This record gives sequence, structure tokens and C-alpha cells, in this order.
Amino acid sequence: MSTPPPIQRLDTDILYYIINMNADMFEDDTALMTTLSTSRVCQAWRTFMISIPSLWAHLIDLDRLYGNPDDWIRELFRRSGSAFLHIKARICAAHAFRDVTIRTKYILDILAENWGQIQKLEAVIVDIEDGDPAKWTPFFLPAPHLESLNLTFSTRRYQFEPMPLSFFSAKSPMLRKFCYMGSLRFDLAAPWLHQLHSIELGITLTAYEVLNVLESTKTLVDLKLDNLVEYKDIIPPLPFVALPKLVHLVLNVFYSFNAVAVLLDHIQIPDTCLLKFIARSMGHHAINVITLGRMIRTLSTYARCYFAKYTPSKISLRYSPEFFVFEDQTHPDSHNIISRIGVDFEDCFPSHVFPMLLSEFSLPEFTKVSEFRFKLLSTSTYNLPVSEFIAFMASLSSIHTLDVDPSALCYLMHVQRAIETADTGTYSVIPFPALKVLKVHPLPGSSSRGASSPISEFILARITHGLPIDILDFSQGTLEVLPYMSFFRDAYGLKVLWRRMWESENVEYICGTGSPLNLLSD
Repeated sequence: MSTPPPIQRLDTDILYYIINMNADMFEDDTALMTTLSTSRVCQAWRTFMISIPSLWAHLIDLDRLYGNPDDWIRELFRRSGSAFLHIKARICAAHAFRDVTIRTKYILDILAENWGQIQKLEAVIVDIEDGDPAKWTPFFLPAPHLESLNLTFSTRRYQFEPMPLSFFSAKSPMLRKFCYMGSLRFDLAAPWLHQLHSIELGITLTAYEVLNVLESTKTLVDLKLDNLVEYKDIIPPLPFVALPKLVHLVLNVFYSFNAVAVLLDHIQIPDTCLLKFIARSMGHHAINVITLGRMIRTLSTYARCYFAKYTPSKISLRYSPEFFVFEDQTHPDSHNIISRIGVDFEDCFPSHVFPMLLSEFSLPEFTKVSEFRFKLLSTSTYNLPVSEFIAFMASLSSIHTLDVDPSALCYLMHVQRAIETADTGTYSVIPFPALKVLKVHPLPGSSSRGASSPISEFILARITHGLPIDILDFSQGTLEVLPYMSFFRDAYGLKVLWRRMWESENVEYICGTGSPLNLLSD
């Protein structure tokens, strides 16, 4: 009797784990097709997979099913049986150039037929006619098993001013995650709001309206707000709201800081809450000294509380005439953006922005930071602040690795020369006294390779003051050859790392051990 092939001898628990791992349509747009193909590998696998209703119930991908024979979707629902459904319709109607009304009706009909069985739903509903929400009947029915809703209502015009949408007839006992985008508002006093663990809102709201919602969400873990606006009339008394379980807070701001400043002044969040503050399209009227100062001081206060709990080891600062981004990169997967502020593309930051940022974020909690990434996307560094940056560098006394671009290095040397000229004795003559590794990317052009180049000036200055670095790292980019630099003959023992184009391994050169291979001389 022949032995069955190894593929048929897989333990069923392992087989199910592998199949299920590749069947998440919310993370992988090909999950439905992959699962269908897997079920055709052999009869044993097909029988096994068809016996798992929940596998198919979680693959109702209308983006993939639309336009295919009706038999497909009928078979998928048949295999799902009575299992709770996961349905996705992100692009079925949203990215259509024609037949939008037909596609939207297709989505709504399927939702209506199966509404009481749906557990998770992500959908974009488009209405190009009159924006009448009465057509969207399923969303106004009780949702007994719905746990997660990610919904965008896209309407192009209204014939009337609609009433706030009353989702689920106020009955959705299992709902825990609610993400809603669109121009149509919903009932902000809905009874199901109090049970939510995650809220993401992309509708226009004032801080007063948000606070009224948050008063009933004491178990909230994640909160993201995308479109806060100022209250135009007389501001009513604002409640103070404690959110003791909040883990993530994301605030996206357009045009004005005031609404966010009001909100942050009226909520209490744990010191361990991860904050992302992102402001875009801010005009000069919104970045005046008073308004911006209040905002940055609020963020700085939060940062001190957060870093008192989670000591940072890696921070990043990027600055340009159009934006700045300051973030904690200790855990790269989380990217705790303390502040990201940008102005209109054709605009530029007023001169008070950068010094204010540096002053408010010269924090004593930064003394344990070992890696600093500094990118200065600016053609001129001589109009940038000096004294504020000196104080900021003094707070980074344990920096071991410095990751810069050429503009940032030029600015550092400009600040260094200012220190040596003033020589007040308040600060170390050489910034970053513990520095051992300098990373530079991209590599400066040939005009920056001589004795006056910022790289050579930086390295030689540290040698002069008895604080040489150990490694100069160019490997974040690629070079055809390593350019000659004047410090090669003086920085004995300095390791230079670089990488050739099309090669993954670094090339290493130790200064003082002869000429490096493939050296490009001046």
C-alpha cells in the first residue's frame, strides 16, 4: 500500500492554522482567491476546508466578487452556513468610473439580506444622486451581532439638510469598534457609544461635541479624530473627561490648532497613552506665537509624562521650510509622533517655529537617548536658531549614534563654531560627548569632500578636542566608489563603512591602513 504524499499527512490543526493565516481579506486583497485555490489542491483539503463554515464566512469580499457569476457568491454564502459574516466592500463602488449606482445597490442588497448575521464590516457607500440616506436601510436596522464597523458614506450633493443618522435603531449590543468617515453626521447621543473600545471619526466636529461623546466612553482604548473645527458661536461650558483606559490617541488637524488645544486641555489620559499629533495645511494665521506656543507646550507636557514612564532611546527630528516632524522611534513599529506640523505647500514656517519647538522639547528625560536622527531639508542653515539648539543638544548628553543628512551636519558645525566663539563655559565645547557612530545619508557631492567639508570638519574637530568617533557609516545609501576625504590621513583607526551599488554587504575601510579600494581621489 503506497504512502500518502507529505502534503496529505499534515496535522489538521497545523493545516487550519496555515490556511487561516492566509485568509485575512482585510490585510490581503488576494485572500479569497488564495483560499479558493488552496481548496482545489486535493480532495482531502477540499473536504476539510468546506467543513469549516467560519473560514468562508470571513471571506465575503465584494471587491472581488462583483462582476463574477452570481453562482460564486451564492456558493460562498452556502459554505458560510450560519457563521457570523465578515464583509468587505472598500473599492467595489468607491473607485468605479461608471455604474456607481448599480454597484452601490449591489452592496446594499447583500447587506440587507444578511444584516443580522454580520460581525465585521468595512464598506464605502457612494451616492451620486441626491444623498438621501433613506436608501441605506440596512444601517438603520438593529445589528445584534455587529462587533466592528468601518464605514465611509460618500455623497456628492444634497437636496436637503439631512438629519443626523440613527445607526442600528440605537440597538447594537456587541459593537466595540466604530470607524466612520463622511459628510453626513450621526446621532452623537447614540446609546451604543458607551460600550465602544475604539472610535475613529472623520466627520466635522467641535471640541464640545467630542467631549460630550467621550463622557460616555469610559472604556475607550483607541481614539482617532480627523476633522476637529473651532466652535464659531459662544463656547458653552466644557466638561472635563477622564479616559483611564486610553492607549492610543491620534489627532489629525487641518487649518487651526485651537480646537485641538481646547480638547487636550479638557481630557485626562494615562501617562502611558501613545500620542500622534499631525497638523496639515496650517496657514500663518494659525501658527502665531500664542496659538502655536500653547499647542507645543501642551505636547511637551504630555511628552514629559510619557517619557517618565517609557524612557526613550531613539528620537528623530525632521525640519524643512514646510513642515517639522518630531517623534520617538524607540519602537519603530509604533512611531510615537509627538508632533507633526505642516503648512501649505507654497507657504513656509514663520521664524519663531523652530526655536519654540527646540525650547519646549529640551527635556531632561532625553538624557538617556542614545540615538538621534536629524534631517534638515533646507538649503540654508544660517538663519536657524543657535542658542535654542545648544540647549537642545545639551539635553542629549548620552548620544552614541548620530544619523544626519549633509544639511543637518552643516548646521551642527555652524552651531559648533558659535559655541567656540562665545565660549561661555555653560555647555561642552563639543556637542554629544558620548558620540561614537556618525551616519550620513545621502552622501554629499564632490564639492563637499575637501578639508572644509562638513564631514571632515566635524570629525577633525572631535579629534582636536579628544573625542574621536569610532565609525563613519555611509551604508544607508550606495556608492560606486568611496570618495577621498581629507580626514583619512588624520583619523587613525576610524572605521568607514560604505556599500557598493547592487551589493548587500558593506565594504569596510580603516583610516591609517593604506588607501581604500576603489578610492575616488579629488
